[in-house]
This record gives sequence, C-alpha cells and structure tokens, in this order.
Amino acid sequence: MSSIVIAVFKLTIGLLGNRFRDKIADSLKEGDMTDQSFRDFIVREIKDIKSKLDGLARKDLLASISFFNEGIKLLYEVFDEARPKSENNNAVTTTQAATALACAAETFSLTKGMNKLEVANLNASASGVLSRAKDRFRDARRKATEAFANTALSTFDRLLAMQYRVMATILETLDNPVYSIAACRVCLEELNSLPAVQKCFKVELEKGFKAAFRKDVRSDLISTVCHTNRVIFNVALMVDFGNKELSNWPCVEIREIKVSPLQNDRVLKVLRKRGMEHCFGTLELLRGEDGSLVWPVSIASNSLGQFVVANGNGDKMIKFFDSRGEFLNCFPVVSETSRDDVYCLCQVATDSNGKIYALVELKPQVKSLIFKDNNTGAVHVFDWDFQPLHKFSLKEEFSTVAFRPSLTVNDKGKVLILLITQPNYSQRKPTIQVYQSDGRFVNNFGDGILKSPVNIAAASEGRTLVTDNGDSCVHVFNEHGEHIFKLTDMLEFESSFYTAFHWPSEHVVVAGFRPQTEELQVLIYTMEGKIVRHFEQTARGIRFLAELTVTVEGRIGILAMFKTGTKSSYFKVLVI
Repeated sequence: MSSIVIAVFKLTIGLLGNRFRDKIADSLKEGDMTDQSFRDFIVREIKDIKSKLDGLARKDLLASISFFNEGIKLLYEVFDEARPKSENNNAVTTTQAATALACAAETFSLTKGMNKLEVANLNASASGVLSRAKDRFRDARRKATEAFANTALSTFDRLLAMQYRVMATILETLDNPVYSIAACRVCLEELNSLPAVQKCFKVELEKGFKAAFRKDVRSDLISTVCHTNRVIFNVALMVDFGNKELSNWPCVEIREIKVSPLQNDRVLKVLRKRGMEHCFGTLELLRGEDGSLVWPVSIASNSLGQFVVANGNGDKMIKFFDSRGEFLNCFPVVSETSRDDVYCLCQVATDSNGKIYALVELKPQVKSLIFKDNNTGAVHVFDWDFQPLHKFSLKEEFSTVAFRPSLTVNDKGKVLILLITQPNYSQRKPTIQVYQSDGRFVNNFGDGILKSPVNIAAASEGRTLVTDNGDSCVHVFNEHGEHIFKLTDMLEFESSFYTAFHWPSEHVVVAGFRPQTEELQVLIYTMEGKIVRHFEQTARGIRFLAELTVTVEGRIGILAMFKTGTKSSYFKVLVI
C-alpha cells in the first residue's frame, strides 16, 4: 500500500479528536501507523464515542459509526495484505530512520500518480476487501448525512455526524481521493452555515456581553469546526494542489461578513488556548529546545513533509521542523575542529533519497590582511540519518557580496548551484554550475540569459526553474541547460520574489511581497506556464523575502526578514 494512501488515511482519521490526533503524531514518529496497538486504539476510540450515544434520535449517528468501524477493520486487512511479507511476519525489524527513508523514496516515486493512488498491485483477495470497505464507508457517509440533517440532535451530535460524514467521504474514495474534494466542500458549506456555528463565531468575534458566558462550550465548537476545515484543506492540498477552489475556501458568514475558519486572527486565539494552532492557515516554525533560528539563510523540504532550515552565521546547524511548525532535530554541518575554517553555511537542499546537501563558504587557507570578495566553497553531503557521506569543492571561487548563491538537486541526481564568480558588481555574470552527486563537474549554463537571478529550483524531467528579478520572470531550462521558455504572467513585484516546485502535482509556486499593501502574493502555475491559482495574504512587518519551499503535502514555507523597529530586524519562517 503506497505511503500516500497512508498519509491520506492519517489525515482523515485525525478528525476522531484532539487526543487521537496527538496519538497519530506520536505514532508517526515511531513509524507504526499500521501496527496492532494503533488499530486497537482506533477501535477503542470509536467504541468510546459510540458508548456515549443513546436514544432513538441518535440511531442514524450510531449506525454511521458502526458502518465506519467495519470499514476501518476491513481497511486494515487491506493494509496487512499490502505490507511486505517480512514485515507481516516480523522477520525484519526496521529502524525509525530506515522506515522514514523508505517512506521518502516511495513518496517521491509516486508523485506522478498522485491523483490516483497506487492500489492496482493488490491481489484479488485484497481488492475484494477494499471494495467491501468502501461499501461500508459509503453506508457510513449516508447515515452520517441523515444524522447531520436531524434537527432533533444536539449541536455537538450534529458536528460529530459531520466529522464521520467527512471521514467516510474521503475513505470511500481512498484509491482516488481527489474525487472526494467536491463532496467535502459541500460538507463544509453545510457545516459553516449551521445556525449554532454562526452564532458561536459571532459571539466570539464581536466580544459583547454574551462572550462572558459558556466560553468552554463555544471554544469546543469553534475548535471542532476549524479542525474539520483544516483536515479537508490538508487532504485537498495533498491530492489536488492546483485546484483554484483552494483559494476560495468556504467561510462562516456573520451579517454578510465572511469569516475564514483558517485565517481569522481571533479564531487563532481560540485555537491557541486549545493547543490547536496547527489548524490555522498560517504557522510559524516554533523554536523549541535547540530550535532557535538565529540567522536562517535557507529553507528546503524533504519527502517526509518536513521543513529543513539552514542556520547560517550562528551555530551553522541544519534544523528540522514538522508540518505543524514544531522543532524535531538538528545537526552540525561541520565538526568542532573544522568550524573555524567555514565563513558561513550558505544553502541547504534535499534529494529524493533523503540525502541532505549543504553549501558552505570557506575561509582562505592563507591568512591575509586584505579582505577577499571571492572565496572557495564546498558541498557537504549527508545521509537520511545525518551521517556525513562525502564533500566536494566547487570548480571556482564565488562571491557572496550583494548576492546569495542558491542550491538544488534535480531528479537526475545532479547538484545545481546558482552563483557569481566575478566579485566586481558591475562585471558580475551569474551562472549555474552542474555537478554529479559525487562532485564531478558537468557543465554550466545560463550565461548571457540571466540578469539578476535570486534562486533556482529543480523541476520534473531534469528541468530547472530560475527566478530572475532583473527580467521579472521565471526561466525554465531543460535537463541539458537549454532555455525553453519563461513564466511572466502576473509577475509584477516591487521586491524580490522566489520560486519552488511541488513535485506531486508538478506545479510551479511563486511567492512575492508587496510593501505598499503589506501582502504576500502566491501564484501557482502549471509547467506549461498557465496560472491556475493565486491568493494574497496580509503579512505585516515583512522587510523582504529570502527563500521559498513547498512540501509534498502542499504546505508552503516562506523564509522572510521582519522588522521590529526602525533598525532591528529578525528572520522567521511562515508556513501557509
């Protein structure tokens, strides 16, 4: 069973509750998404919910939960059948890191088949079980729909019915979940327009006399609505990243004012009190223990959906954060004995096999009183377990004066570096150097085409995207370094903009900042240059953007500098 199927399953059953969501997060860290203890927990959670329901008015809701429970048990039979025999027989014990690596490689290999998840390799028996599971989820969806429509039920029973309806809708189409998105949007429109929901949002946002009463009940309701919205949005991002409706999400309407459950600041305050700020539309990477970002210079993402941040002039560490913004781990790029030989950590990138690449600027071997604009550089390569594999030196010295180099690794395994080898600003000529993964120089390209490039990103079929602020475009080169065309539609920014590539959907992501309106603008293109989605978001305090990445789950990470006063500034990463 593909890891993408597991990812959709994981996102969906997260609706069973906050306590359940935390259990999922812990289980994923250990790589035991489908083990016996985890499935037992699911069954106990459903049984616990069901035991609290009684009465004739709840018969449809009880029936929905029963059908859903049967579907879950059948789905786990499919998981067992699809897992390798050695894993089923416990003949092989894998480490957490090895499990993560396998998941990463599989996720990358499945990107082109994202909209139709790979379950075609199931045998006849497993296919039959999957069909029966989908039938149960269909029955659960129908009964949950009837329960939600029953006005005799309490508001929270109706919310519970909607959660089961959403989960069943997605799992009914688990082999092709993109088909569930339109139906889930209908669910949200009905949920967000529920009178009790509108009333709670109104009281919370207007903060009148009624806001002093029933705070916990109101917070529970708002949190449940936001959680349901977030789960559907995450699934939609994962399986239908280019869908323009993602930029037009259903809102809660209050006196003709539309309130987004994913973007409203007062809603965020409610979620923070519940420890559910990850359900909000915009996150910040949390510092956590050892997770401070003193001077971050580069951001990337890996195939596990994690953010990888290079801390440049500070501790010269590479730090990992999950999609919820929480700090996970870190490791030094250079050892204590060689740290003094490195000026700074310039860039970080990852490849499909989980390897990590770090570009560093080295100090001159011969000390001199004369400051050099150009210095030598090296690329350090690490495996998925942060163990050093090898390093290689760049062909030429490069300059970091008024220019930041950019690093990426394409799907052909080649390392590409955008840099300037001429320190004289008026004579500088940006170029892209290409190396084999072992450090052998291949060629360079872009000379004479690039004017004022700021970053590069690898795209499918060996193609390279280059953001060129001097030409107000994104250049597209083929795997041989030949210029194909350039994206120009709507690229009208007063300051630098950046590019990333969403591998599962093969869409180009461009983000820029408009100082006059203090808005971030994000544009989504097909590889043919057609714009399919765009949205704006208020981002007060930003001075400029520094880099951009997008995870396989569709979360966009933006590294930006913020101002705190007339002179002081600091970097932080926004996740949208």
